[in-house]
Amino acid sequence: VIMPAVAVDAGLGELSRAGYLLSKGVGLNTRLAVVTTDLPMPVDPPARLGVQDFCAKCRKCAECCPADCIPTGGKIRVRGVEKWKIDEEQCLLYWGRIGVACTICQVVCPWSKPRSWWHRAIAEIAIRVPWSRRFLVWADDLVYGRRHRRRATPAWLQR
Repeated sequence: VIMPAVAVDAGLGELSRAGYLLSKGVGLNTRLAVVTTDLPMPVDPPARLGVQDFCAKCRKCAECCPADCIPTGGKIRVRGVEKWKIDEEQCLLYWGRIGVACTICQVVCPWSKPRSWWHRAIAEIAIRVPWSRRFLVWADDLVYGRRHRRRATPAWLQR
């Protein structure tokens, strides 16, 4: 089961440029699990967050990706679905080189900010006011920076 596709079909969020499910509540910081069943259940409508338009304007995850595996250009058709096609192999090879999942695409995503009242209000604006999205990307760059800034390793983790 391809979990992001199932989650999008279930109405939990939309597919982001980085290939992850982007949900309204936690951005790209969603961890998915799938339970299959033949139990009849009502179907939720797809989520309409404006993520496709927002990601087209933002491109922050693609520009910050150290493995260059997230495309900065337009979408392509993959198995009948139009989406941004990440290079999964390049991503996993990078993870292997650094010894851990890098998650930079999740960290820099404007939707993955803390769930303060301020960020919730801005997310609602991004959803409801499409013409504001380019400004909101600019504002996120102004507050958090355009590039990923690596945090110092905590002293307790250093050898």
